Amino acid sequence: MEHLAPLFIILLISASAVHGLSLKTMNLDESVQLALEQNELIVNDNFERLDAWRRLHLQLRQFFPSLQLGYSATDSVTQNSPDSRIKKLSVSLSQVLFNGGRDLAAYRSSYRDLKLRDLQARDLSEEIAHEVVLQYVDVLKNIQVLEIQNRSFENLLEQIKIAALEMELGTMKESDFLEIQINAIEYSLNIKDTEEGLLQSRYALATLLYLPLEQLPPLSGQLNQDYKGDSPLFTHGTPNDISLLKTKAQEYNTDLMSLYRQESNARRALLDSRIHWIPKIEATFDYSLSAMDFPLDEPSFSLGLDFSFQTPLLPGSIGVQAGKSSRSEHNLSTDSALYIGENLEGLADSFSSGTALYSMQRRLEEMKRSIDHQVRALTHSIQLNLQRLEVTREKIRMESEKLKIEESRMNIGELTRLDYIMSEIRLANQKTELIENIVILYSNEIELEKICGMTRNRQEGTLIWYPDK
Repeated sequence: MEHLAPLFIILLISASAVHGLSLKTMNLDESVQLALEQNELIVNDNFERLDAWRRLHLQLRQFFPSLQLGYSATDSVTQNSPDSRIKKLSVSLSQVLFNGGRDLAAYRSSYRDLKLRDLQARDLSEEIAHEVVLQYVDVLKNIQVLEIQNRSFENLLEQIKIAALEMELGTMKESDFLEIQINAIEYSLNIKDTEEGLLQSRYALATLLYLPLEQLPPLSGQLNQDYKGDSPLFTHGTPNDISLLKTKAQEYNTDLMSLYRQESNARRALLDSRIHWIPKIEATFDYSLSAMDFPLDEPSFSLGLDFSFQTPLLPGSIGVQAGKSSRSEHNLSTDSALYIGENLEGLADSFSSGTALYSMQRRLEEMKRSIDHQVRALTHSIQLNLQRLEVTREKIRMESEKLKIEESRMNIGELTRLDYIMSEIRLANQKTELIENIVILYSNEIELEKICGMTRNRQEGTLIWYPDK
């Protein structure tokens, strides 16, 4: 029985890992909900966007008149003259009449930026949810692969025991027996690799859920090995019109929408750099009551228009005012100013704005090409994965039938036990490959839907099923 010594090594290597300490299970929806509730990026972003919306609403104040109330009291003393005591109440109104559309454009730009941030927040939540789903699926995949490998390994150990007896009886060559043991050791190392993959996927999921690995509960559900895809972008394994998918991606892709927004801002900046000569026009109205003592009974008022120009090198302003300061006095005044050598940066604004717009347009075209390529590549990959799954399922069916026949042939001595064991290992590997290809297919579907700006309802999926329900 000294030939059985390697069995103890094999059994030691293939010791099962502990998958979870908690008896309470967690399903997919609970995992996603926990991740979204605990994610610091989402929580902080929600507060920041709420504050940004409040500040944007406050910006509407700039489109309404500015009102100022004032009160002053002066006591002027002049030698050999009576004291002059004046009390004055005043109210001033100012209203921007025209600014070349700059203020309205800036407000609309801020509004669209916040709407885009809302979409990006939704995408952030979906991205985190997708990461949780993929890690959840990866855990289930490794668990099911491990179950297949353990069952196959148990059968392999039984075959080794029988082979050991045949070795003792002299009906099996020692080289064949050693080959069986080598295959068993290699297979047990594959099991160890799967256990390591399971540990890594559980750790990644626990990190997304903000849980210590020891507190991650067992996951409920199993991967549907008959999964044939459920993306709404495909019908019976055939993609919808690829040109339509590209159009959808270019219309709803959040990254592309962000670039469109930046291009719009760059276009507006170029326009602003070319209309320096258009003035900002502001109307003002001042009214006051003054007297030496209350009640104040000496009114005065003035109306004015101010024109300010932000032209490069020579910015300036012109003001016109008309009014009266007493019952018998009327006035009309103008004032102007020219600021020599100011606003020098305006000289470069047109060139830099044009360059920025050109660069942004190049980035847009490059991203469009990249999205088109990704849509086409993922679409073809999904098609190939669907075909590969069908072929793999048929191959597993045929290999299973073949294994039954080979077992009968082995029992009557027409097939060596080594060949039978190799066939059993090959079948187990094909079942493992099937599960891995299902996960790859699902990942590609998720990626394609994300590029096209779609949100998947996880409850309607067919990838995971719960036998207890």
